[in-house]
Amino acid sequence: MTRSTTVALCRGLATTTGLDLAALAQSLARDLAGVRAVVVEDACAAPPALADALAGSDRAVLALCDFVGDPGPLHTAARRAGLDPLGVAMLPLGAHAPAALPAHAALARARALLGAAVARAAAFAGSG
Repeated sequence: MTRSTTVALCRGLATTTGLDLAALAQSLARDLAGVRAVVVEDACAAPPALADALAGSDRAVLALCDFVGDPGPLHTAARRAGLDPLGVAMLPLGAHAPAALPAHAALARARALLGAAVARAAAFAGSG
């Protein structure tokens, strides 16, 4: 049985990093087995759409604009999607792929960081 991982990309990353989110999502889905990448409007604020985007996945990675002070709302969205929130990898991608980088370098860095986050999520054995 293949386990699925959803990578939720906050739409705000397009502004904060200059990343082409459609190209990033396509690259992740093409290069990483079992990965589905989706762009979620304001995912950093954990809107109901985030839980909807994560639903049906076995694992998840949240690509966020910056570091999260209170992960509670994101954990709630993960729970609503049926996931163990402690196993959801939260990556402050905006802090690691700055807009000052050339587009190709920022995209390569984002792919590498998200690939590592997907591996981390896949290694999570569960919290209980």
